[in-house]
Amino acid sequence: MGWMTWQRFRCQTDCKLYPLDCVSEALIKRTADRLVQDGFLEAGYEYVVIDDCWSMRERDETTSKLLPDPDRFPSVEDIHFFPSKLNFVRFHLLFYYFSCIKKGLGELADYLHRQNLKFGIYLDYGRFTCQHYPGSMNYLELDAKTVAEYKVDYVKMDGCYAPVNTMPAAYEKFAKLLNDTGRPIVFSCSYPAYVRWRSDYSLVDWERLKQNCNLWRMLDDVEDQWSSVKGIIQNYRLHSELLQPLAGPDHWNDADMLVLGNFGLSRDQERVQMGMWCMFASPLLLSTDMDDLNPETAKLLKNKILIDIDQDEGGHQAKFVGMKEDVQLWTRTLTRIPNSWAIALFNTRQSPTPTHLPITLKELQIPGNHSETDVFELLDVFAGEEYGVLHLNDSVVMRINPNGIVMFLTFSPTLPVMGLATVFLLTGLFSAVHALDNGLARKPPMGWMTWQRFRCQTDCKLYPLDCVSEALIKRTADRLVQDGFLEAGYEYVVIDDCWQMTFRDRQTSKIVPDPDRFPGGLNVISDYLHQRKLKFGIYVDYGKFTCEHYPGSMDYLELDAQTMADYGADYVKMDGCYAPYQEMPAGFEEFSKQLNKTGRPIVFSCEYPVYTPWLQNTSAIDWVRLQSVCNTWRIYWDVEDQWDRIMTIINVVRQHSELLSSVAGPGHWNDPDMLVLGNFGLSHDQERVQLGMWCMFAAPLIISTDMDELNLESAKLLKNKLLIEIDQDEGGHQAKMIGMKGDVQLWMRPLAKLPNSWAIALLNPVQSGAPIHVTITLKQMNITSNQPDLDLFELVDVFTETEFGVLRHEEPVVMRLNPNGIAMYRVQLRTAEYYHAN
Repeated sequence: MGWMTWQRFRCQTDCKLYPLDCVSEALIKRTADRLVQDGFLEAGYEYVVIDDCWSMRERDETTSKLLPDPDRFPSVEDIHFFPSKLNFVRFHLLFYYFSCIKKGLGELADYLHRQNLKFGIYLDYGRFTCQHYPGSMNYLELDAKTVAEYKVDYVKMDGCYAPVNTMPAAYEKFAKLLNDTGRPIVFSCSYPAYVRWRSDYSLVDWERLKQNCNLWRMLDDVEDQWSSVKGIIQNYRLHSELLQPLAGPDHWNDADMLVLGNFGLSRDQERVQMGMWCMFASPLLLSTDMDDLNPETAKLLKNKILIDIDQDEGGHQAKFVGMKEDVQLWTRTLTRIPNSWAIALFNTRQSPTPTHLPITLKELQIPGNHSETDVFELLDVFAGEEYGVLHLNDSVVMRINPNGIVMFLTFSPTLPVMGLATVFLLTGLFSAVHALDNGLARKPPMGWMTWQRFRCQTDCKLYPLDCVSEALIKRTADRLVQDGFLEAGYEYVVIDDCWQMTFRDRQTSKIVPDPDRFPGGLNVISDYLHQRKLKFGIYVDYGKFTCEHYPGSMDYLELDAQTMADYGADYVKMDGCYAPYQEMPAGFEEFSKQLNKTGRPIVFSCEYPVYTPWLQNTSAIDWVRLQSVCNTWRIYWDVEDQWDRIMTIINVVRQHSELLSSVAGPGHWNDPDMLVLGNFGLSHDQERVQLGMWCMFAAPLIISTDMDELNLESAKLLKNKLLIEIDQDEGGHQAKMIGMKGDVQLWMRPLAKLPNSWAIALLNPVQSGAPIHVTITLKQMNITSNQPDLDLFELVDVFTETEFGVLRHEEPVVMRLNPNGIAMYRVQLRTAEYYHAN
């Protein structure tokens, strides 16, 4: 998903006459800013792709590289003077060579990467590009290396001015050369569009195509015309049996760019293009002027349900199932939720009045064996509202505008019926692609847990306020709501070990709660929490017993997964006591599958990394597998209400900063364990360190304290909005330690919510003495700047939530740090122009 220049801006290179329409660095930067500021990046549009006409008309004389046009992409050169006695042309070429060999488009890529966008570029396999710029024929290896040097994340390769019969081998070679660069680059291929495959499918080796290309263009360029959009849909219909099985994860049929927001489509026609492209599991690449995009079109492009249909991880392209009158009927199988489908009815008529079409779900050929008594809930994709409940043979009349479309999510509720809109909201269906397929924990979970503060206290007579019980959970829930913690984001209430009976139920073998401490059962608790908009979490153990010797889940994975779902759990923590760690990867993976199989959206928190020797040998964990199984995973032993343990955990993250930051992200988080603020062992400065560093780590924020006894200072700290925003930043980047200054650790985390922003932290682990003063520059903190002499950076003190000051990139500033203390700032680039304007 992303944005591309071609359809809207074509090959406009005259920046004097058309300053807002020419293909230039200015266009790319302002588009990037719009994508971030207007929520398109958050919606999933991450690639910014420059199509044809970015390069100079000739390759570099010395290196033969493709170089960007310096007039339209001025960051590639840095010429400040011209010696009068040197030959002007010769000097210009030499100087330009040395500056471009260093920079190229890399600085533009940096601009995008700083905003968590990705950079795409266009090449052509032929002697020339379609607009007669230099092609890649005879330069495949050089061009692959060049785009990697330019920090490109996406390459579109066209096929003008090249023999069609040479394209399969050439594209295959270029794919291998891209891989050889070591840089991960999406490869978009245009060559099927040059082959007359529609008359003879065998003209394309489709398996070879899938092996070499991440996506491929099947048809001619889309135009900003209804006939063009309708023609593409017609070709997908005619060739549905071929195209549908080709599409899938990592290899997609590309229907070409989205022309919404331009000049040629009506609102209904825009809905058709967006809706059908999502049914086709097509790449979604906008090509419009983001500065002129109208609100209605913007809302359609960011429609969360549509996007999630497009991005459904099963990757099934819609199947054309037939015509009724002049209406095309399409069905697409979805995988995120069991027994769910997307259906679309596209009215090809151009008559002036809407069509009223009677239809049944049976006519739409919903896959699977369904009986006439099965019920199906329908959700209107465009309105985001429930449409109704139908049986397979119930006839319903659909009103479809001319050149219009209706689309529905169809759901057969094997889950407890709770309303389709509720089901999809709870499952995180409105989210981007991620590792674990339950769609949850797109941001680090926040909540409260019993263990660290209340441990396994079960004597409610002697310790009525401290025992793990229904009363404790209910009064904690009330506090979270009344004192503003739910509003701040703390939504999960998790019961750790010791909630169970010491044996399974004799008849059902289920784990059951202790009736003395949980007299209403766990469903009463989950209902109590859900009524207050809180979520319910529970603990199990993969081993034969839990750590406190209650029944474990070994040999009962399927039963326990279903039992937790039946209890209304939204979060399950699985421990690993009394089990061989070598068996845990497979065991936890199986339990993850069983949780998903229940159909209930349940965050899965895994303990098993703690039990492996990964600290001595990082390869002891298959990190990719871990990401695909767990939403969160513990990286070290239990936190304690002690400063030494807090620093031990921080130092574990420090020592493995590169690894841990690379595996964290939306849907899968490193968990350094609970927050112990408000208990007995930390000073306020030490509490600031734990919360501040946990937020830098993009860690789950799970409080474990007595909410009735929480002091006001700790409560205020836990609800600090800036800290929480940093922790919950949608980019999901975990901070890296970038160096030391004396004993002080320097940490930096890129942020995505605001353009050109970062969080920085200076941590003083020394436990004694007076406050120290540390002098740093933003350059030392790895904050990047395009114009270090001009750019200004605004610093906000995260703990006081006040502005600290404005600095230049290399301007030294003195930070005051208490012993066991931390200074933490949000940094945002503010250009000189911004300050002049404001």
